[in-house]
Amino acid sequence: MLVVVDAMCAEYGGIRTYVNYLLDHWSAVHPEDELHVVVRQGSTLDTADHVRHELRVRRPGTLGRPVAQSFAMHRLINRLVPDVVLATAPTTTVRRFPMPLAVVILDLRHELRPEQFSRGRRLLRKVSYGRTYALADGFLAISQRSLDDLHALHPSTRDVPADVTYLGADHVLSWPAAVDT
Repeated sequence: MLVVVDAMCAEYGGIRTYVNYLLDHWSAVHPEDELHVVVRQGSTLDTADHVRHELRVRRPGTLGRPVAQSFAMHRLINRLVPDVVLATAPTTTVRRFPMPLAVVILDLRHELRPEQFSRGRRLLRKVSYGRTYALADGFLAISQRSLDDLHALHPSTRDVPADVTYLGADHVLSWPAAVDT
């Protein structure tokens, strides 16, 4: 399967950790897949042994990234014709792809704890996340809580196939064995 992974938002924090483990361990689970990972130009994200595509993002990044995702990433996808696109965050293209779009849901903290976000950041997420929720063909939530919050706050998402892939459950088997001292 040819998969395009939109990792444009995986610059820091929990999303970066999630994407690092996802890319690092994908080949162990699905060695037959061909992953094309889309990142910002100059990103330090390790894309493992997958094909890397760096997109130029104009400043300010909060506006330039969605523009790059909606135009440059679309050109890339039209050229590659993947089987599926995986957005590692609900802020991705605002244009529909001709193939299925799966979206990772980490949390909805900006809606549950709005005081922790600026008005501008909340507005940007409301618009971009809302559009992504409308475009998504499937959701992957990192916890049942995240999926329950998505369904409670955005009831239309209940009709979209979804599954929980617990954050951290993907790499536990690769931990080294404990050494007695």
